[in-house]
Amino acid sequence: MLTIVPLGFLVVSSAMTMFGFFSLPTVWTFRHWDSVLSDPVFLDSVVSTLILSGFGAALCVIFSIVVAYSIVRSRHAARFVVDLASWIPFTMPGVLFSLAMLWLILGSGLTSLYGSTASLVITIAVASITLGVQLIRGNLTQISRELEEASWIGGASNWETMLRIVLPLIDPLDRRGCRDVVHRRRP
Repeated sequence: MLTIVPLGFLVVSSAMTMFGFFSLPTVWTFRHWDSVLSDPVFLDSVVSTLILSGFGAALCVIFSIVVAYSIVRSRHAARFVVDLASWIPFTMPGVLFSLAMLWLILGSGLTSLYGSTASLVITIAVASITLGVQLIRGNLTQISRELEEASWIGGASNWETMLRIVLPLIDPLDRRGCRDVVHRRRP
């Protein structure tokens, strides 16, 4: 009720000349929608939002898989440092994090990234990496290392093992499971 009723009022009010005044000669109109949808700034904003959200999410998933896999499967002592570093974006306030990303972009000499969509995509991906790493890490700890080793012994490369064994097992929407294993014979 706390979501549906206000959303209903929002939709109804967007099609009214003045919200709450039912005694007007013309109560219903789509003039507001017409002016918004014909505005090129609005359409550019929608496209920018879709680009930021789509590419930011994709980049975050890639970063999260790489970091979580290195934490879970690596035997190096530095994996604890990587694990600790993955929590940094979560612990920083947003203003401080955005200032750190600004200094990182300007200090690295990549001034062409300043103010670009690419810098925002990178910032969104890095800001969301903590949640992604922890979710994927929980899934990776449930997958036995022997499955990967069996794939390697069967002749699969590291990429094939990742694409055909690990990713289908950590994907909650993939119902194939591990049926798509590489079946090659060694020469």
